Amino acid sequence: MNAKIEQALHILSAVVTFAAAFGLDPVVVASSLSAINVGLAILAGFRAEP
Repeated sequence: MNAKIEQALHILSAVVTFAAAFGLDPVVVASSLSAINVGLAILAGFRAEP
């Protein structure tokens, strides 16, 4: 389950980065990428638990 969520977050990150090239507001891009990175960090914490 975590792998699918992680994969979705990576794809979402790519979509946001791609949209930034076409004029998406930089504040929206930065906020979105920050939220995605927090999600990835949380998943990494779950993976590190025994």
